[in-house]
Amino acid sequence: MAVVLFAPLQVISANSLLKSTLRIEDYVKRAADLGYQSLVLSDIDVMYGVLDFYHACQKYQIKPIFGLTLEFENDAKLLLIAKNNTGYHNLLKLSSLKMTTFKQELPDLEEFLKAVMTYSQDLFIISPAKESLLLKYYEQAGEILERLKQTPAAGVYLGIDPLLAKQELLAIKLLAQQTQTALIAASAVHYLEPADYFEVKVLRAIGEAEKLSGVWNKKNTLGKNYLKDITQYHEEYRALGLTKALDANARLCDLAQVTLDFPKTKLPHFKTPNGMSAKAYLQKLCQEGLRQRLVADQITETKPYFDRLKQELAVIDAMGFDDYFLIVWDVTNYAHNNQIRIGPGRGSAAGSLVSYVLKITDVDPLRYGLLFERFLNPERAQMPDIDLDIPDTKRDQIIKYVHQKYGHEHMAQIITFGTLGARQAIRDVARVMGLTSFEIDEWSKALPHKFKLTLKEAYQESQKVKNLIADSQRNELLFKTALKLEGLPRHYSTHAAGVILSDEVLSDLIPVQLGTDQILLSQFAKGQVEEAGLLKIDFLGLRNLTILDNALKFVRNGYQEKLDLKQISLEDPLTLRLFQAGQTNGVFQFESTGIKNVLRRLHPTS
Repeated sequence: MAVVLFAPLQVISANSLLKSTLRIEDYVKRAADLGYQSLVLSDIDVMYGVLDFYHACQKYQIKPIFGLTLEFENDAKLLLIAKNNTGYHNLLKLSSLKMTTFKQELPDLEEFLKAVMTYSQDLFIISPAKESLLLKYYEQAGEILERLKQTPAAGVYLGIDPLLAKQELLAIKLLAQQTQTALIAASAVHYLEPADYFEVKVLRAIGEAEKLSGVWNKKNTLGKNYLKDITQYHEEYRALGLTKALDANARLCDLAQVTLDFPKTKLPHFKTPNGMSAKAYLQKLCQEGLRQRLVADQITETKPYFDRLKQELAVIDAMGFDDYFLIVWDVTNYAHNNQIRIGPGRGSAAGSLVSYVLKITDVDPLRYGLLFERFLNPERAQMPDIDLDIPDTKRDQIIKYVHQKYGHEHMAQIITFGTLGARQAIRDVARVMGLTSFEIDEWSKALPHKFKLTLKEAYQESQKVKNLIADSQRNELLFKTALKLEGLPRHYSTHAAGVILSDEVLSDLIPVQLGTDQILLSQFAKGQVEEAGLLKIDFLGLRNLTILDNALKFVRNGYQEKLDLKQISLEDPLTLRLFQAGQTNGVFQFESTGIKNVLRRLHPTS
């Protein structure tokens, strides 16, 4: 039997937040079971799911085809599909442009078309069958198509779908004849099974903060935008005489060929003074820093330190990490110069003398016998990982400095996604179904108080949950619907620590969007930005460091004494006096864990 090439083109996954229940892994697995050779993902405005989609397709030996559905005023949409890697990078550009420049309000027609025409090379441009740009602007459709055909696009098509109303089908066919534009089969997929239509409707109501009246009576409504067998799609199109549209779809599936590259981390270059090389500048800083440390620590046996420094610098240079250490040093140096307390160092980074002499860490690795090889080893080619601990009230200041230093298009924070957990799913579905506040509270009280609770666990462990479900058909439907929606992404936010830097404009490498602080946010999550070859540095905002800073201020104000954290010891007379005062009047207490001492419950004494 000959292989039949076909793929639905308007495929919206759960990564189009609160618009679809289609989970990528489930979608690709089902397609493999149905015999698909290629698959499309074309989420609305964003490309959150492309790497998951790519890996899932590789796992099930299916060709991934990357698309993007761009939305603008009047709910009009345009579908773009990458023919090759150039087209894929143009999708990155268009998604980034839409989620930065046009994030606050939908662009008008002219702005939208200019953007698409700028980045049209090697893209298939398709007017979707549903919510079509050209149907929304039917009188201007001929002119719009003519402009799009003058671009270096891989092809311009009118999407068509047998599920459209007769009037819409006729309008699209007529437009195709008048403008001599090819039709293409452009079926939509928003969920996996026909019965999932109800959950999608509830999910969209959650996103739009709406209530669905009488919703529990409509559970048996079956949807049509699910993933069907290829034969079924062919029968639907051929029944309407749309064989050529099927042929166009097959050609697109055949021509589209994107191979994603997962390079080693590309380190940005640090701008050194006077044109010095990164190697020379790092060596200069380290030698100066070592002399300062030796004097401050009153170390007389210096040869082991200079030997160790020479050895570490040689390894760092051989592995190509000179710029990395300069970038981290620059951030910590800014913090020191602006009285921002940096943590003493954590993990294997404390084994590096280079980190110590650059004041990235505050632990002398020779004194404590710490091994550099645990941190960086030529036989284990991997990025060094230095996490910087910063007071939580000062993290924004550090972020703004890095943003200013490297430039808006070269620095971004990292996206993270909040999902519909058990409690959130119950609350959201209950609101959509019109339950009262009292009824929602009943559900909240019935759910067990357990970290990372799942609804399956709630049903197994709580008799109150079982009773509520047994009370009415509405409650049963509520629980089953929440169970289906549990785990879907609900919203995005900014990762608490991660920052990425690049010499190249970030939107050339990954899709980005604008964060709440007007700093770019990657559309790829934490592990994915590293997979894309970008340098990630973690700036962790710690409340303990803020408490520590406040403690020192209170001691200085209340006792007119300046404590040196590096010298804290209960053998010190001042420290002992403060500790005893804390025991008697609750001023504070020490945790005797060396450099991690935290002064708590602090109030100045009169």
